[in-house]
Amino acid sequence: TTPKAVIPEARFYDEIIERNLIISGLYVERERLRADLKRVSRLHLLPLVNALASFRRRIVSYEGDERSHTILDDHLMARLSQKLDVILKLIKGDFVYLDYPVYGNVGDLMIWAGTCALFERHRRKPLGQYSRQNIGKGARKNLEKCQTICFGGGGNFGDLWPDHQKLREEVIAAYPNKRIIVFPQSVHFGSKDVLQKSCEIMKRHPDLHIFVRDRNSLAILQEQGIPNLHLCLDMAHALWGFLRAPKATQEAPLYLLRRDKEEGHLPASARRSNSIDWDNLFEGPTAVAYEFGRHVIWRDAGCGNALPASAVWAFVSRMIIRRAVSLFAPHSTIVTNRLHGVILAALLGRKVIAYDNSYGKISSYIDCWLRDVPNVEFFRDL
Repeated sequence: TTPKAVIPEARFYDEIIERNLIISGLYVERERLRADLKRVSRLHLLPLVNALASFRRRIVSYEGDERSHTILDDHLMARLSQKLDVILKLIKGDFVYLDYPVYGNVGDLMIWAGTCALFERHRRKPLGQYSRQNIGKGARKNLEKCQTICFGGGGNFGDLWPDHQKLREEVIAAYPNKRIIVFPQSVHFGSKDVLQKSCEIMKRHPDLHIFVRDRNSLAILQEQGIPNLHLCLDMAHALWGFLRAPKATQEAPLYLLRRDKEEGHLPASARRSNSIDWDNLFEGPTAVAYEFGRHVIWRDAGCGNALPASAVWAFVSRMIIRRAVSLFAPHSTIVTNRLHGVILAALLGRKVIAYDNSYGKISSYIDCWLRDVPNVEFFRDL
């Protein structure tokens, strides 16, 4: 006989469908997934799925689904995305979001897109969103009006990318009566003196909350006596359920390898003459949109933030992210030393072979959050 109520696991998956797929407008897929899950529940197989999870087997697949995800994959990725909800609980009253990325790092654009998706999902709308380049009269007015100031997440907390750190420190010092929240960051300081000076500024603020993406970053700030630290995963995980890709058609891996000061050491076996980096995406209409968006940002600062700069840049960002998805889509395997190469591949259900960057950011992140995600493999150079 059919039980009157589905078991808790089935209710959990039903919540996943409601929370992610309906938002994306994927009604046909929603109904197919719900039917599949109810059928599995009636057969009492969901406990078996959970019991076999440690073997990382593909237990139940979605026939005809465009993704290569399984129920098990979605279970893990959905649970990760839900961990981000804790950030919004700290936001009190009206808030302003600062330092969205106006440059070509697709990972940072994914972070901002995930942040916007999280805001929309919980119906939280900031008074304004501003990049480092367009904090003008309107931005300063909203900073005075708001109760909470939020800084974007990423990997720019420290002295490797000093302009972003300088902005954070200036705002922390200028607004001691506001709650300030730094969204999940990786921390790296090459200079101990710079680290100590930065931490002195942060410790003087009475209501500063910092989210970090890995335990190494947490330890660095804890050793300096920074209060109100929180361990949380990257904001790009909020894009789970929004990104779509067809099934892979090529067995040959895609090599996405850094070409900047975070490149790190790569073994000879990972180097390829045909490797690409994010800058390969910027051609044709994408390049035109990118330059136009940057121009709007620069003009916005000079006209009191009267232009719809964040909306324009959000459109450009989505365009660039779609290009990245289309780049990944044909390949069943992604080889990368970019953190968001790893995250994007995992969101799309691709196999990932990951190498570390220059200061251990990727290994720290995988060890903290992605160790149990199927198809994510980290190469440790012994």
